[in-house]
Amino acid sequence: MPVKNDRSSSDRSIHLRTKLSFKKPRTKTFWWVRLILFWQIGWLIVVWCGLAARYVPSDVFWPLQITGILLPFWSVALVPGIFILAWKRKWFSFVLSITGLFLIALRMWPFGLAAVSSTSRDLKLMTYNAANVPADAWDTLFEQQHPDLLFFQESYFWQLPKGTESTRYLYYLKDSLSYTFAPSALLKKVRSFSNPILTRGLIRPDTVQAYQVDDGESNQNFATRSVLQSGRFWFAVYNVHLQSLGEQKPWKLMRSGKSLGDIIERLSLQYGRAYQIQAKEVRLLKNVLEKETLPYLVVGDFNNTIHNWAYAEFASGMTDVFIETGAGWGGTYHSHQPLFKIDHMLVSWHWRPVLAKVLSVEYSDHRPVVAWLRPKAEIMKKMPNGAKIPPYP
Repeated sequence: MPVKNDRSSSDRSIHLRTKLSFKKPRTKTFWWVRLILFWQIGWLIVVWCGLAARYVPSDVFWPLQITGILLPFWSVALVPGIFILAWKRKWFSFVLSITGLFLIALRMWPFGLAAVSSTSRDLKLMTYNAANVPADAWDTLFEQQHPDLLFFQESYFWQLPKGTESTRYLYYLKDSLSYTFAPSALLKKVRSFSNPILTRGLIRPDTVQAYQVDDGESNQNFATRSVLQSGRFWFAVYNVHLQSLGEQKPWKLMRSGKSLGDIIERLSLQYGRAYQIQAKEVRLLKNVLEKETLPYLVVGDFNNTIHNWAYAEFASGMTDVFIETGAGWGGTYHSHQPLFKIDHMLVSWHWRPVLAKVLSVEYSDHRPVVAWLRPKAEIMKKMPNGAKIPPYP
């Protein structure tokens, strides 16, 4: 009896099962693909930590704030890996990457698209962190811009036995351009005063208040409040300079020849202390703003980006003038390579931002921000003649 050959039928059944199977045969993952996937997962963790920095107080876990400052640069590292994730069908990681980029972009919306043409009736303001401005730049910077309101950080008044001294360019603004100083009411009471507010063409009552926290060193005021009047419209302005992260910069320490362990230890102590003080300043001023009864502006050097907790605390319920009407990246620090936007202008709902821009000057380590604001007409009508100034919040 001949032996039955089942080989052909067996091959045919294997062929049919393979052809009808919905599962694709497993392919070998190249080592470089695995490396990119691990890279992407690592950056995903860093990016989501940066996104979380806005919701965690800086005195709770300060390293999270550093990831928030660098968040835009971390997100750039995600972009190449997104294509690899789509190619390898790693959909979970792909969705996390796309969502992270979308949330970052959402914080910057509407990317300045709300800008409109300014008019002479709009209120023009400038904020600038400048300890000193060269005398040959005063005309170019101040006279040409000639804003209605000037907010300076790292500018000072000193009460001396023979009189009052101040940062040099403040004299020029007073004597040559007829600006008035908002802190003049405090000069007899304090020996040193920072963060002045200068006005032009605005009726300014002597209602100035300074805010400070115990930082264990200079105890300088970190914010100044003043009440101003434009026509029938009263409003409050706040000039803010939150605690700096410190004099020791990472790039300078790396060039100093110190060991990596020593650099990390120095920066950890410095940043930990700075963020502790910042948290005190933010909570104090936030409590003041919650009691404010007038339309108001909060302007100055926050030493934080839009992805940090300190900024988010102030910005809640307010409008960021540059995000609404500014053009470009908006970086203000460092002036030579302005990668970070840490100087901000926030306004209450009573204001309509018109236009904002960063000036390309390098007289300080910061760049100045200029903006135009327009009081909303419906608010203007609610302020009758002879209205009394509300008490301090």
